[in-house]
This record gives sequence, structure tokens and C-alpha cells, in this order.
Amino acid sequence: METTSARRSPSARLDQYHSLLVQRHLLRNYISHSIEGGLYMGGFRFIAAETIGPAMVATLGGPDWLVALMPVLSMFGYIFPQILMAHYIQGMSRHMPYVTLIGVFQRLPLLAAGLVLLLADHHRVAALAAVALAPLTSGLIAGFGVNAWQELVAKTVPPARRSSLFAARNMMAATIGLGAGGVVAAVLRHHPGPAGFGLLHLITFGFLAVSLAVFLFIRETPYPKPPVRHAETFGDSLRQMPRLIRADRRFATYLLADACMAGIYIMMPFLGIHALEVLGKPTEYLGFLLIFHTVGGIAGNLVGGAAGDRCGGKVILVLSQTAFLTICVWGPLASRSVEFLALFFLFGCAQTWLSIGKQTVGLEISPRQSRATYLAILGCINVPATLIAWLLSYAAWHATHSFAWVAGLTALFLVVSAALLWRVPDPRREYRVRPAA
Repeated sequence: METTSARRSPSARLDQYHSLLVQRHLLRNYISHSIEGGLYMGGFRFIAAETIGPAMVATLGGPDWLVALMPVLSMFGYIFPQILMAHYIQGMSRHMPYVTLIGVFQRLPLLAAGLVLLLADHHRVAALAAVALAPLTSGLIAGFGVNAWQELVAKTVPPARRSSLFAARNMMAATIGLGAGGVVAAVLRHHPGPAGFGLLHLITFGFLAVSLAVFLFIRETPYPKPPVRHAETFGDSLRQMPRLIRADRRFATYLLADACMAGIYIMMPFLGIHALEVLGKPTEYLGFLLIFHTVGGIAGNLVGGAAGDRCGGKVILVLSQTAFLTICVWGPLASRSVEFLALFFLFGCAQTWLSIGKQTVGLEISPRQSRATYLAILGCINVPATLIAWLLSYAAWHATHSFAWVAGLTALFLVVSAALLWRVPDPRREYRVRPAA
């Protein structure tokens, strides 16, 4: 027994040293992560993928399939690079320089799109291309660094503070979103069409540039032991992934639950369009819907941050599923402005809880020694799931133009996801009996 303890003590001392180092820089890093993320996500509220993006495409005369695709374009972009880079990121001792370099290039497509839209006032195809390619290209570049950023968060913020960190980031983004709603309404009222959309993209780029400057204040706290690279090549990494899934039943069940949550993208692109059609409102009304969506996000962060730190991410995911199911049932029945404002408030809560829950559970369910690979698998599973959701969304809307159909399909996926998530043991409980990763 003493021999075993002695063998383990050097490792334990290294872990303790790292924990002390994290605590020493926690305030600085917590604030920097929060402000950087808040500015980054808040900037995107001016071209919000779930409300403004689909409406931009519809206004420019884009096809239904592109309208349905807008909320997931950036996701399609960044998923494949995660798999490609997992083995490389797994072996990094420092992640900050790499994430910074990727951060520069992932912001430039928003600047390019803004300039193209300002110059493409009478060129519908060019304007549509700019609106669609900006999130796709930015997401593609971001995909090369997202797992490195997640590792940076994991090594600089302890598990019991991550939910509130993600909530703080979302809270700042939501606060910016409150102003964004009014700005969107004003810009589109005075500059309808591509010119207004271009200004919104340039505003987004401005926020993203400032967020990168704040990111540089983060103090990286490297792990005291050299990282272990389990796969030396991309091919090795791919062959390793199925083995990891087969060996970890809890993770496999969570993968399926997470994949089914992609069903929200069946309904999401058409909630704002449905509101405009039912109420007979002009496009600028989206700004007011965005305001209530943002207020809902603030309320969701207040609940999600505290509950996530205390109870773990799984509880927050359950709240998100419940809220989305409520939207699916209530949305087709709504007929008054106050109902749609309430729906967008709940929409904001649901999205916030989903974001906090997924990020928290993703870090908690992934062992430190294979975290980059686990997170890449989580990202990878969303490719077929989101593609199926998009195809169902486009097919249902194109055939019926009925929000009830897309909401019903979303509800079906949510029920299956909830049943699977119920079977996943809460990862947070393990942190009470083993060292934090």
C-alpha cells in the first residue's frame, strides 16, 4: 500500500501544482475568457444564424434549401477540420499561440462579406454568395482550432467553474444582443437589402476584432506532464475513434442523444419566418423578436450558470429539451404578437441552456488524456445528424410551407434525445470522487 502511494505521489504533486497554478491565474483568465467569448458571440447577434440569416436569404430571393441551411452552415464548416487536427492537438503542450493564429483568419470572412454586400446592391447572386459563404468559411477555419480552444479552457478553468464561465460568456453576448435587436431594426429600415446586410456584417467583424484583442490577455497554464499523443497520423486517429466509442458505453449513448438534439435545426430556420407570415409584419420586426430572444438568453444564463456549476451540465440539457419541446407545441398555435415574443424569449432560454449544457458535459465526459479526440468525435457526429435535420427541414417546408410539420418533426427527435440522455450517468458525479481533469 505504501509503495503504491509512493509511486502515485509524484503525479499527485504535479496535479496539485497545476491546480495551484490555475487558481493563481483564475480571476484573470475567467474574466478574459468571459469578455472575449461575449464579444465574439455578441457580434454574431447582428447576423444571427437562427433568425437574421434565414431572413436575409429569403429577402434576397434565395431558395428554400439555402434558407433551411443557414443556421447550420458554420457548423458544417468546422466539423471536419476537428477530426483532421485531433491527433495533432492532442500532442500540443501549449495551445494559446495556435488558437490565436486561427482566430485571426476565422474573422476575415466577415469583413469580406460586408464589403461584397455593400458593393453588390443590384447583384443578387453575389449578395447571396456573400451571406452564405461568410459563416461557412469562418466555420471551416475555426474548425482547425476549436479543439485547441476547448483544451485551453479545460486547462485554465477548473470543472466547477466552467458552467458559470460559459454562462458569463453567453450573458455578455445576450446583453450585446439587446442592443443588436434595435440596431438591426434601424439598419434594415434605413438601408434595406444588401447594403443593410453588409453593414450588419461589418459591425459583426468589429466586435470579433475586439474579442481577439481581449483573448490575448489569457494566461495559459500548461499541464505539468507532457501530453500523450495516442495517434501519430490522421489515419491512426480515425482508427482509434471507433475503439473509444465501443469501450465507453456512456459516451456512446451520449453521442446518440447529442445527435438527436440536432432535430432542433428542422424547426429553427422557420420560426422567425413563421412569425412574420402569421402576424403580417415587415422584415424589420425581426429586430424586436431578436430583443426578446436575447432577454431569454440572459434569463437562461442566470439559471444555467448557477445550476450548471452546482449540478452539472446534464441538468441544463434537460431544461433545454423541455423548452424546445414547448416551442414545438406552442409555435404552430400562436397567433398574436405577444405569443411570438414569449416564444422567442423561451427560444433564447433553450439555446442558452443547450450551449452551456453541451460545452460543460463535453469537457466533463472526455478524459484528459484523450480529450481532443473525444471532442472531435462529438463534433463529427453532428455532421450526419445535422445533414439529416437540414434535409428533413427543407423537404417538409418545401412540400407544405407548414410550420406545424417542421415543429412536429423536431419534437419527435427531441423526445428520442431525452430518452437517451436519461440513460447517461451524470459525469459531474465523477468529479466528486476523482481529480479534476
